[in-house]
Amino acid sequence: MLSMQALSVSDPAISRALRPLEANGLVQVTVDPDHARRRLVRLTDAGRNAFHTAGKPLYDEFRTALIAAGFPYDRYLQDTLRLAELLASD
Repeated sequence: MLSMQALSVSDPAISRALRPLEANGLVQVTVDPDHARRRLVRLTDAGRNAFHTAGKPLYDEFRTALIAAGFPYDRYLQDTLRLAELLASD
């Protein structure tokens, strides 16, 4: 499950990549009040809908492939979520 919290980003390449998503109403980008050079990124309702429409089938396919390869999916998910927390806490 995706967190509904904002993700803080500061890398210029990520900021450039977010511009079309913001222009299409898929994400909302605001200035991080704790760090003026960073931006907070949140999925909009349209972004969540797009994820569930386009992203979920890809997610399901990826999960199926990992399981078929014998990879412990639950461990992968835990590690991925922990990594996301660490990156967001910078």
